[in-house]
Formats: sequence, C-alpha cells, structure tokens
Amino acid sequence: KLGFSNRTLGLRLPKVNRRAGWALRSQLQRIGILRPNGHEHFRGAATFPIHDQDNRIVQVYGRLTTRSPKPGAHAHLYLPGEKRGVFNLMALATARDVIVTKSIVDALTLWCADIRNVTCAWGLDGFTDEHLVAFQEHAIERVLIAFDRTEPGDKAAQELSARLADKGMQVFGIVLPQGLDVNDYAVSESGQ
Repeated sequence: KLGFSNRTLGLRLPKVNRRAGWALRSQLQRIGILRPNGHEHFRGAATFPIHDQDNRIVQVYGRLTTRSPKPGAHAHLYLPGEKRGVFNLMALATARDVIVTKSIVDALTLWCADIRNVTCAWGLDGFTDEHLVAFQEHAIERVLIAFDRTEPGDKAAQELSARLADKGMQVFGIVLPQGLDVNDYAVSESGQ
C-alpha cells in the first residue's frame, strides 16, 4: 500500500467550482492531504500508510524522493496532528522479538534484507505509548534498538532501552558505524 504523490491528485478530483469538488477538497484539507493553498501536502514524496490495531489508517508518512529538497523543506512529512499507529503491526503478532528503527525508511531497509520482524518509532523521540501497548499486547519479549549512531541517537536508544526494560523486556542495541543509520549503512555497503 505504498504510494507516491506526483502532483496529479488535483487533476483527478472534481473541479473546485462544483459542489462535489469543493466538498472533497475541503475534506482532504481537513485531513491534511491537501494544504490550505490546495497543493498536495506529500507532493514529491513516497507515502506510507500507518495503521492502528483495528487496521484503520491513522497517519501517513511521506519521504521526499529528491536528494536536496528546497531550503527549509523537511525530507520527512506527516499528516498534521499526533503521530499515531504502529508500522508493520503484523510483525508484532508473529514474532517474540522485534527490531525498532528510527524511521520507516530504516525499517523498510531491513525488510528488503528479508528481516520482517521490524517496526519503527516516529523519530528518535517518537516511541509512543501506542507502541508500548502494542508490544505488551503481542507479548514481545526481546527488542533490538537500531537507532542512528550519533550522540542524539545513542541517547534516545538508552532512554528507550530503560523504558522497555522497566516493562520486563530484554533490550539490546544494534551498533552501527559512527554517524550512520540503518539505511545509510546499507547503502554504503552496497556500493551505491
């Protein structure tokens, strides 16, 4: 269910001067898919739906695909509001151990390497109570944290480790080369 926002959504909607077009565009603006100016929020981004325990889409993550976004632009995009849902909930239901990365891109990097028991936080400080509840409901026993090997990444991994250990889970860190995240490391090793 991955997607790509290629600036054609507006062309596929009924015209704004029609009742159906105005209503649909207004709803998409309320959700955050369209910005108030009518442009696609995720334009130029690969998009990833995030589900809750009832399999409803509760958040969307977008990753810009250009190497150098415009000055001030963020490479990581989300719908407005709180970050909800847990990426790859199916992994939690079928495994007793799970790898937690900082981002969906890092998690998908492991997925592409045939490592399926992976999920991600919403950034270094984005492991939510919803993640914790899902881990507990699915009886996750062992967590491997694969955050960026930077000072903020190491600090966040230590904090998450203490939080999960406090809930009775075994916690281990995956040590990456200094300055790299999972995807950076995979790309550097692939020679691309």
